[in-house]
Amino acid sequence: MTMVFDPLPDTEKVYWLQYLLRMEARHHRQADRLAAEVSPAMQPRRAALLQKAHRAHAQFYGQIKTTLLPLVSKEALLLPEVLSYQYDNLSPFSIGYLNRDWGRGEDHEVQQAISRRIAAELERLALPSAAPTALFLGCGMGRYAVDLAPRYQRVEAFDASALMIWCIEHLRQVETWEVWLKAGTNCRRIEDTVQRHAVGMTPAQKALIQERIHFFVANAKQIPLPDQSIHHLYSIYFTDVLPLTELYEQIERLLLPEGLFIHFGPLEYFFDDERAMLSAEEVRLFFEAQGYVILTDEFLPSKHLVNTNSMRHRIYDNWFFIAQRPTAA
Repeated sequence: MTMVFDPLPDTEKVYWLQYLLRMEARHHRQADRLAAEVSPAMQPRRAALLQKAHRAHAQFYGQIKTTLLPLVSKEALLLPEVLSYQYDNLSPFSIGYLNRDWGRGEDHEVQQAISRRIAAELERLALPSAAPTALFLGCGMGRYAVDLAPRYQRVEAFDASALMIWCIEHLRQVETWEVWLKAGTNCRRIEDTVQRHAVGMTPAQKALIQERIHFFVANAKQIPLPDQSIHHLYSIYFTDVLPLTELYEQIERLLLPEGLFIHFGPLEYFFDDERAMLSAEEVRLFFEAQGYVILTDEFLPSKHLVNTNSMRHRIYDNWFFIAQRPTAA
C-alpha cells in the first residue's frame, strides 16, 4: 500500500501523517469520553455503539498511519513548510463515500443510476471516433471510473485525498471490508445511530482496475499528464471544487480536439468567491464562447449520500452537461 504515498513530496507525506495521527487520537478521545461519562438521558446502548464506532475509526486511521510512517524521514519532519503548517479545524474522513461507491444500500443504487445514465447518453450520441483515454477529476472512491472504464483502453483517475486512493487500493486487496457508519443526528432509534456496512469489490472489478485504470494522488491545478492526451474528461461532482477559469486551464491543456468534457453534479461551490460561483447557464455560455459544441444540457434529480437510518437526506438537481471541443485549426 506504500504505492499510494511513495510518489508524494515529503511535505505532503508529513501532512498526511500528522492528519492521521490527529484523527486517530480524536476518535480515541471521543471513545474514552463515552466510556467515562455520559448524560443521564443517554442510553448505555447508544454510548456502547458510539464507542465501538470511534474505536473502529481510530483503527482505520491507525492502519493507514502504519503504512505511511516508514516513508517519512526525520529530516522531512523538520522542514520549514511542515513546521509552519496549521492543523486547526481538520475535517474527519467521510466513510459515507466509501459506502456509497462500494456498498449495497440505497445510496449505492443512486450512484449506479448516475453511471448508467452517463453511459446511455454516450451511446445515444453515437460519436464516430473511438475514445481510448478518459480522465476522472477528483475521482473520490473511484466507482464512477470503474463503472465507465469498459468504454476505454486507458483510464486516469485522481483525487487530492490520499485517503480516498488508499481506500480503493485497500479494497482491491481485501475484496470485502466492514465499515462503521455513524448517522450522528436525526435518528429514530438507538440502533440507527451506528450501522456496520459491508463494502466489496468483485474479481472482475479488480481485474478491470489492474488492466485499465491508474488511480493516483494529484492536485487538480497540476495534473501530471501530457498535453492533449485525453479523449473524455469527466467532472462528476467536481466542477464546483475549482473556479471554472482555473479548471478550464487543465481542460484546455489535456483534452484532444473533438474530445468531450462531461460534467455531472449540482454546482454546490466549495469556495467563497461569489464571482466564481457561476450558474449552469454561465458555464454553458463560457464553453460556447470557446468554440465548444454543446451535446447534452439537462437536469436530473437524485438523492445524495443517503443513510436510510437517518431522518434526513439531500436531494440534488444535478446538471448533466457534455461539451465537445472544436476540431484543431
